[in-house]
Amino acid sequence: MHTVTAGNSSLYSIIVVFLLAVVPTGRDLVSAQEQKPVPDAVYLYDNWMVEVNPTRGILLDISRKVRVNSPRGRPVGRLKIWETFYRSLKRFDGKVTDSVGNAYYTVTKDELESGYPFSDYRLYSNDRLFSVDLTAPTFPYFIEYSYRLQIDNTFFWPDWEFPDAYPREHASYTVAVPRLFGYRTYPVYADLTVDSSRSLKRDVVTWSRNGLTVDSLTDGGQGNYPVMYVAPSNFAVARQRGSTESWAALGRWYWDLTHKRAKISGKQQQEVKQWVGQTTDPQQILSLLKDAVSRNWRYVAIEVGIGGWRPHKAEAVYRSHYGDCKDLTYLWLAMSDVFEIKVYPALVRARNPQPLLPDFPKDWFDHVIGVAVVGGDTLWADLTTPGYPLGRLPYQVEDRNALVILPEGGELWRTPATGPADNKIIRTLRGRLSSDGDLSFKLRATVSGHKLAMF
Repeated sequence: MHTVTAGNSSLYSIIVVFLLAVVPTGRDLVSAQEQKPVPDAVYLYDNWMVEVNPTRGILLDISRKVRVNSPRGRPVGRLKIWETFYRSLKRFDGKVTDSVGNAYYTVTKDELESGYPFSDYRLYSNDRLFSVDLTAPTFPYFIEYSYRLQIDNTFFWPDWEFPDAYPREHASYTVAVPRLFGYRTYPVYADLTVDSSRSLKRDVVTWSRNGLTVDSLTDGGQGNYPVMYVAPSNFAVARQRGSTESWAALGRWYWDLTHKRAKISGKQQQEVKQWVGQTTDPQQILSLLKDAVSRNWRYVAIEVGIGGWRPHKAEAVYRSHYGDCKDLTYLWLAMSDVFEIKVYPALVRARNPQPLLPDFPKDWFDHVIGVAVVGGDTLWADLTTPGYPLGRLPYQVEDRNALVILPEGGELWRTPATGPADNKIIRTLRGRLSSDGDLSFKLRATVSGHKLAMF
């Protein structure tokens, strides 16, 4: 039998205490498992201020502060700011500091790089792109910047959107408007905090959210897409007043802005009749005219001011043999009118993969196509794509809500969709081995739909 002396007892107690000190508890283990890695970058704040002024339009002030923790977070400092005919950059102030607040450098608007985004199909526009890369040599570092954009009308109201999906400790969107100024909002996140105030001259509303994590920014596929859509009840562009209260109202504005542009001269009408010849079937006529425009008029965009929305006169487009999507569509409209076949323009969202909200009319669109109803058939046409005949659309505008512009107003129509069976390449390869050991093959390919348009 082993007897424990007083000395041994003390030593035993010390060993037990030591083991209890170094062995993690169950709570410590859970905390270690729940601990997440430090994000590559995190916004301390991301604040937007939209102020509507009756004479100056909209002033948009954006201010942000970001902590960059690793090289993978550097893209957060690669900023791009667009100027257009209706939107100008008035101010930019940026600063990069180290972890204790010492400044590496500062940047103002005059020090930003700038260029004009022309291309082989975009001959001229008022757009200008400002850019800057805010980085530092050691981590972590802080980026702090603010800038102001002036937008000279309320039609192009800035939606609240994040440029990336990095976490945000605080984000806010504030709207200040004159009393009785009407606008509508559509928040993507339902759990935003809303604060409002009212004075004799203006109403102020702030939507905010704290603790936006990577998970909350990517749940539901939101990513870098808008958090808040906004549309003014009434607006004016190029002295043309309009409303976004309904699709019919928005369509009437676009009809009033554009319908007089779809006319060609008498001489041009005679030439068009000669192309068609003796054909009397309306669908065949539309098909011939669609192919003529798509194959013989080059896609070139010249966008000055309202030229981003209003087409050039069809008579001028006919002579120049070039134009952008709306120019070519309205030329097709003018040619079809020679044969008393009614064709209508349709506004559609092509470059942005996110669908528009059918119950929230606003300026969602970036492309114009055409549509006609002949003999009970709805015939769509994208005049910028020679590879797609009348009745077929590129995949970018398939299965989309399009705002068809009718004399009585706009209507949302759904563009047709095609499935895998309609867009495929079937290759048949047959080989033959001769008695001399030579192997020869014949390849046969059957192509349809979008695959056919590639050839």
